[in-house]
Amino acid sequence: MSLTDPAASAGACLLCKSTGDDIVLVDNGHVGRRCDCGIVYIDPRPQPDVLDNIQDFHSDSYYQYPAFLRFAFIKDVCERHLLPGERRMLDVGAGHGHLAVLARGAGYHVAAIEPDPACADELRARGIETEQALLKNTRYEDGRFDIIFHIDLLSHFANPADALATLRRLVKRGGLVCFEVGIFGGLSKSWYRWMGRAGFPQHLWFYSYENLERLFSESGLEIVDRRNFSLWASTIVSSIGTRFLSGLMPPLRQDVQSAQPTRGLRRAYDRLQHHLRYTVGKYTPTFGGPQSCFFALRANDIA
Repeated sequence: MSLTDPAASAGACLLCKSTGDDIVLVDNGHVGRRCDCGIVYIDPRPQPDVLDNIQDFHSDSYYQYPAFLRFAFIKDVCERHLLPGERRMLDVGAGHGHLAVLARGAGYHVAAIEPDPACADELRARGIETEQALLKNTRYEDGRFDIIFHIDLLSHFANPADALATLRRLVKRGGLVCFEVGIFGGLSKSWYRWMGRAGFPQHLWFYSYENLERLFSESGLEIVDRRNFSLWASTIVSSIGTRFLSGLMPPLRQDVQSAQPTRGLRRAYDRLQHHLRYTVGKYTPTFGGPQSCFFALRANDIA
């Protein structure tokens, strides 16, 4: 895809609107340009109607193995930042429902947004109220939920500010907007070489802490809780695995929409990645490298 392709346009920084910045990544016919504010943005930028907003390029292990950890974060921030009472939770991009089922089992009243029709049917079969839609098209009523959670979507939204505004609208006054997001902006070029593939064009933005804080502030949200996990060990192992183990592991299929189950060597590899990301990464210094971060946000007009 090139800038002469009608399905692409020149990329620009989400916050500064600048163009022509330093190239730090090259992947799949696109480059990642780093703005002075730290955001890495895709160039050329695909038009929204070209991207498959349903297809998931992660294995199901990416959602299954950390589900207990993610729900532990949700439970903890609810106990510390919300008043006692029933918990109405929205799981955005719920997939096969690993997180939603855990929350329901703990007594939460759970609803989901899931664009993939097969996953939406699976969620309903498991007793989860589910709207088959993209977040921007949701028909859930304003202020319905105490807490909203999504996993790694902030780099995929064509307009993250609009997505955050929608999430803020759906959560009740004093409620929490929570998610996991990768911190891949503002790194040295050596880290980008270790990262290898960037997942273009599905990823549109890579953030640093500083520009996330600015994005949240401009969206009327403030950070009330944050948990950091260093990814330097998992990034290095992933790079080695991609280069030397890819021939031994069957690749994830590109003709299916939902996250795919794994087995054999790939399943063991996914377990190792989970351990490096969340167990080792919890106690490992960042060394200025990539991180995964859990955020809990609340509207900044709430005392």
